[in-house]
Amino acid sequence: MGSRYFEDWLRTRFNVEEEIEMVKKYGLWFDTIEISTTWSKINQLYRDFRESLLKVNGVVGVMAHISHLYINGACIYFTVLFKPGVNTYWELWSRAMEVTLRNGGSISHHHGVGIVRSRWLGHELGNALNILRIIKAALDSKGVLNTKSNMFFTGSMGSR
Repeated sequence: MGSRYFEDWLRTRFNVEEEIEMVKKYGLWFDTIEISTTWSKINQLYRDFRESLLKVNGVVGVMAHISHLYINGACIYFTVLFKPGVNTYWELWSRAMEVTLRNGGSISHHHGVGIVRSRWLGHELGNALNILRIIKAALDSKGVLNTKSNMFFTGSMGSR
């Protein structure tokens, strides 16, 4: 009997259409933000993250689950529900990255940094970013590979 529940979950765990439709029905948007941290910092980071984002005008809910577990820490997925608005979107991302860094977490776990998180990459990596710049220059001296990543390595957020 117990295996039936597992099999149902396994078969339907990625069926999120109903949840998306419900969010849209209430006139909301949502985004997911994955970060990671050590076990010693996870409780404070979770609390600070949630409290900080709930203060953003337009954010109506912040939920989380741990998706990956390790001996030294975990990846937390936050789902943020908010009223539609570009300013709200950028403010919640800004607060999410700032609170993560302030609490000693990593701004990403396995989805990469991407354009949205790029302005915080230097804060997280510090001088190690210079090593990545050297490697990038050595392997791609003409800047033709992954052109969007060039902003991380040139310090420019504009197009190249």
